[in-house]
Formats: sequence, C-alpha cells, structure tokens
Amino acid sequence: MTFQIFNGCFVFDVEKMEIREKGKLVNPCSFMNTPLVFGGNLYAFGNDIFIHKYSIAEQKWNCIPKQFP
Repeated sequence: MTFQIFNGCFVFDVEKMEIREKGKLVNPCSFMNTPLVFGGNLYAFGNDIFIHKYSIAEQKWNCIPKQFP
C-alpha cells in the first residue's frame, strides 16, 4: 500500500452549487481538527506546530506558528 499526501483545498460555492479547488495547504501532512471561521478568516489546527489561516477575501493560505507557554 502506498501513502499519498493530498494538499488540495476545496471551496463550495453555495450560490452556484459547485465545488472548486482553491489553493494548496502549506503543510498538508498534519491532521486537522474542525476548522473555525472568525474575522473573515478560516483557521484550521492540528497536530503540527502551525495554525493554518485561510483569508477568505484574499483566497490565500498562511501558517502561523503556535505559541507555547
């Protein structure tokens, strides 16, 4: 069995009822929990050292390093 990592991100347009691939994840091999939408951004976080931030207006992914106390 082979192990393949998928880095695609899909956006569903509720007005057109269609789905399109938009952008690539910065660190696709991390496990993601339920995403959160806040302040015009989508935040996804998981088992890596980054919080993945998607700007809805810019349609662009960015990574923010997690801060540990």
